Amino acid sequence: MLVVNFELSLNNPTAAELWDVIGAVNGINSKTYDYQGGTWPTMKQMQNTNKQLIIFEHSGPSCTDNPTLCVSNIQTFHDFTLETKYAFNSVAEVEDENNSCVGDRGTAGTEDFYSINNFVANSLLTTPSMEGSEVVNEKSFLKDRLAGCEAKTGLKANFVNVDFWHLGDVIEVTQEENKLRANA
Repeated sequence: MLVVNFELSLNNPTAAELWDVIGAVNGINSKTYDYQGGTWPTMKQMQNTNKQLIIFEHSGPSCTDNPTLCVSNIQTFHDFTLETKYAFNSVAEVEDENNSCVGDRGTAGTEDFYSINNFVANSLLTTPSMEGSEVVNEKSFLKDRLAGCEAKTGLKANFVNVDFWHLGDVIEVTQEENKLRANA
């Protein structure tokens, strides 16, 4: 299963224009889940229907203002996903669950999904902080953050957004979380 979230802010491409490119890939249309409203399918349901891809977009032109800009194969991320704050200047700000786990974007959406941002930016240049990632991507920090955010919001993370994924234990924690959920 694969979920992709495209940021469409540069040059304002539309979801329909993105689908024109993606949809041209041989076989992709048959694998892409076409959301028509209602409850999202489980992974097992998607597997049974041979639909292994969900595509989201964010920061693109509004589908509400002009529905012709959109396609049902690509949904607006924040219509369905509650996302935490994404501008953390220090590890301490990430650790502050009272402020870092609550919704910042997608607060008017359905909250079918929960996206936790887990990274630090250098405040002067707003560039990703490798030093911060060495801390927040560490296993105990990340596991504590996921548990803390779940306790704070009552939501399990569907997406964990990190910088420098190769630093720390992001892959290991993700695999462990997926195994726990698969057996639940």
